[in-house]
Amino acid sequence: STKRFYVMALEDSDSSNHYWWQGGYDKLDTSKVVSTTANDFSKDGKSTGKKNTDYWIEKYDDSTYRTEHSITDSTGSYTDLWKMETLRSKVSEGWFVPSKSEWSAFGDMCYKLMNMTTSSSSYNQAFGLSNFYWSSSQYSANKAYYAGFSLGYNYYNSVNGYHYVRLSTTF
Repeated sequence: STKRFYVMALEDSDSSNHYWWQGGYDKLDTSKVVSTTANDFSKDGKSTGKKNTDYWIEKYDDSTYRTEHSITDSTGSYTDLWKMETLRSKVSEGWFVPSKSEWSAFGDMCYKLMNMTTSSSSYNQAFGLSNFYWSSSQYSANKAYYAGFSLGYNYYNSVNGYHYVRLSTTF
């Protein structure tokens, strides 16, 4: 059966910021790049975020991929998104990092149907959302998309930048 309903977790995955993949800066394979105007919702009824999450965890764990692309281990202050233990334990239960378009749909619902605004008293205090959340969508060899609730739109940041993580699932 096709899963048609998206659910966003009520809380962040943890209370920390995370790199997308700090050691992968300027070294990530660009075969998964999504243009800024592309709708990356899946056309086959399976979540793009789920596919992306599975793909990036597999690549993160693949020593051959890391060697071929000269990706070193992260050395910064934050954990990489794809290494997060809370993410990995939830993935086995069907949770995933939303794609940029899945975040867009969630944001559209929040702003249009729930009257959320870009004011921190709205998105943070009233809805419990942080300023920025990573998506699972890649922009380039050194950037990935994020949802910007203080901006009111998605944008991209360096994969060695840091944002919060919130998961989604479908049923």
